[in-house]
Amino acid sequence: MDNDGGAAAALVAVLARGPVMAESAIEAAVLAALFPKRLEIQKPFENLRELPTTGGAFLICDAGDRVILLAAAEDVRHAVTRRLMVPEEKSRQADLSGIAARVYWRPTFSRFETAWAHWRAARVVHGGAYRRQLMFGPCWFLRVDVRDAAPRFQSVKEFRDDGATYLGPIMTRAAADEWIRMLESVFDLCRYHDVLAQSPNGQACSYFDMGRCPAPCNGTIPMEAYRTSVSEATAFSLGARTTRIEELREQMRVASTALSFERASGIKQILEQAERMVARPEYEHMTDVGSASWIGLQAAGPIRASRTKMMIRGCRVSRFGLRWSDAISVSEFAARGQEWWEGVRSMRAEAAADEREWSELVWLIAKFLFEGRRMPGLIFREGAIAECRDLAGLVVERFSRRIRDSGVKS
Repeated sequence: MDNDGGAAAALVAVLARGPVMAESAIEAAVLAALFPKRLEIQKPFENLRELPTTGGAFLICDAGDRVILLAAAEDVRHAVTRRLMVPEEKSRQADLSGIAARVYWRPTFSRFETAWAHWRAARVVHGGAYRRQLMFGPCWFLRVDVRDAAPRFQSVKEFRDDGATYLGPIMTRAAADEWIRMLESVFDLCRYHDVLAQSPNGQACSYFDMGRCPAPCNGTIPMEAYRTSVSEATAFSLGARTTRIEELREQMRVASTALSFERASGIKQILEQAERMVARPEYEHMTDVGSASWIGLQAAGPIRASRTKMMIRGCRVSRFGLRWSDAISVSEFAARGQEWWEGVRSMRAEAAADEREWSELVWLIAKFLFEGRRMPGLIFREGAIAECRDLAGLVVERFSRRIRDSGVKS
């Protein structure tokens, strides 16, 4: 397991204290937790051949273990060698060759694990500016709290422990805002929050005149009834869509029977908009972020020519952070996958992730979820795959394809 013993405790303590300053040396226990491998640099750098050609996050330090460079790459040897070579005369790259004394690194075998390892180290090394150094950017959430005086959906980048519901992940703000506009049409929600906040003394807008808003702003319906609509819109976003879709179809049928063809046409447009939106890949991973967890299965070693040699390991990402399992071969997974699967699902980190850490872990997950078939290994929401035997087929298919695509021969 990744978080073990005194090294993990030291890392937690450093994160609680705050970032390491550039002029400060990093404690040995923290270095061991972040980077289990190290190499003393011997000039003129011939021993850099000892570095792996696989991926990893790496840290170049001076003789006092003061940080010079934190980076990540899919070929550690090439990346470190390139950074320690004397730059060309017109290069803007800093010359690190005269001060670099050692390299620390954490080996990784997938782009997901590389991004995670770099994020974990950046939180310690780069201080308040570390987000600008990450290998992934933010995703978006929809925040809604039906307890608010004037409840509404908002697009936000950060999760907060404020009792609200956060729906996501959604990759862009434009997509998040588009979903909100769809909910406003499907559930006749208020478009003008400043007016809604004046309830019951607000002035009804043109949407009320068009029959597309029940006007909670002026008390035409009580705020509690409006909260119910907001709750139904939240449930719709989480997948409970049949009831509202059928209600709209019935409204369209009634309007047509009453020869109110303009109203029937308007409802039809809303229905078609909703059906298009729910089918789009931007929204396929939407869940309640506060209670969600994800399972990842990633390569745990170099690509091998057979499933008996190709190693994988799992991770569980939840409000208790990210925790890695022990490694297992692809073929062994088929033999004792149920036991291994239950072990992964039961993993918990030592402490709950705080708001900032949880937001960033979901950003990390989202980066790779939205890659679809290009994602490294497998990543899916816990509960999306009900049975281990279903997962076993996916594991064999995904990693067998990776072996074939690599061209590695036995």
